[in-house]
Amino acid sequence: MQAEASAALLLWLPALVLALATLNVIGRGGRAWKPVALAALVLVLLAPLTVPSSDSTAAVLLMWEASIVTGPLVLGLVLIVFTGDVAVGRLPSAWRFVGAVLVLLSAWMLVAREPTFASVEAWNRFATALLAGVVSVSASLAVLHMAYIPRRRSRTTPLVVAALTSAAALRLRGVEGSLAIGMVPELAGMLLGACLALLVVLAVVWVFERRMPEPEPLPPPTPEALARAAHIISMRPRGVKADE
Repeated sequence: MQAEASAALLLWLPALVLALATLNVIGRGGRAWKPVALAALVLVLLAPLTVPSSDSTAAVLLMWEASIVTGPLVLGLVLIVFTGDVAVGRLPSAWRFVGAVLVLLSAWMLVAREPTFASVEAWNRFATALLAGVVSVSASLAVLHMAYIPRRRSRTTPLVVAALTSAAALRLRGVEGSLAIGMVPELAGMLLGACLALLVVLAVVWVFERRMPEPEPLPPPTPEALARAAHIISMRPRGVKADE
């Protein structure tokens, strides 16, 4: 009973607070939520050192293991994306090579690296689920993109590359048949759960929008506002600022 209480107090409660604080930080709930989120994250990450060994601490150890692989992967994908055709925050094209190297490094670690913190069985299941999920999602999005956005079919190349690379890594790992069969219902359950969660969010937004009153019509513009708008429009072609 003491072990369950320690896990609830030092792991699951901080995890719940972390989720709540993260939502408030994203939703601009105030600056006070940032240190709360940071403290909760530290407690969650240090759970294997503060909580007796259990399935809960094994999950955190798997998070430690996954961060070693997903850290370079996320950084590499960010570098590849922001060296491409983006509106803001574009990086020099030389960083694209660095991003590609980081992505290949992550793929190599998924194939050849032995786990340091998590168990071998948990690591194999995580790596298999990650690679199989990337294959299925990337291939599905590539097909949908080519079918419904014919003018930008060249943009499907990264999706096809991701699907083929993940499939090759999955093949190189030499997944056991029993493990692969067991992953099929797990992946199907995760995809179904993600779709249901998205539908719930859309339903909540739809209900909220339906309950809102109709917006009041804007008052007509005053002659002064029309005159100022005409002045701004007339000054633009000459390169003169409106405040001058």
